[in-house]
Amino acid sequence: MLRKYFKWIFFLSIVINTLTCIAAEQKFTNHEGKAINFEDYKDKWQLFTYVSSECKYCRKEIAILNELINAYPDKLIVFGINNEGLTNDELNKFITEAKIKFTMLRQDPAALLHVKHVKMVPTTVIIKQNGSVLDPIVGFRSRKQLEEVLFKK
Repeated sequence: MLRKYFKWIFFLSIVINTLTCIAAEQKFTNHEGKAINFEDYKDKWQLFTYVSSECKYCRKEIAILNELINAYPDKLIVFGINNEGLTNDELNKFITEAKIKFTMLRQDPAALLHVKHVKMVPTTVIIKQNGSVLDPIVGFRSRKQLEEVLFKK
């Protein structure tokens, strides 16, 4: 019985190790094609926002996120994800029109963020400095509301 138990532990450890390696090797690039390594930002709060070019509340939240990264450059990094499947040209046009000042990702980091397919925008997911992922925030939030989530003691 004990031998069977150890076999299962060994098997599970191999599976977990494999999945961890796959997640660690997953590559992300920004809208310019440059590699992004989220580990480089582990000393900051990482805010991931799903946005759409057609969403008026997304554009309002984009302006707020631009303000936040200017106000807290040492504490916060923002990554945007467009869930419309825009081409590179369309994404670059959206970035220019919406005056996005943060990094837009080409790939959806949903697995990293522990979220399923995002159906409503804006949706925001925050990773704390300790690596824990907060529950998704669905819908528009004001600057004050976002600051309360980010910097509550």
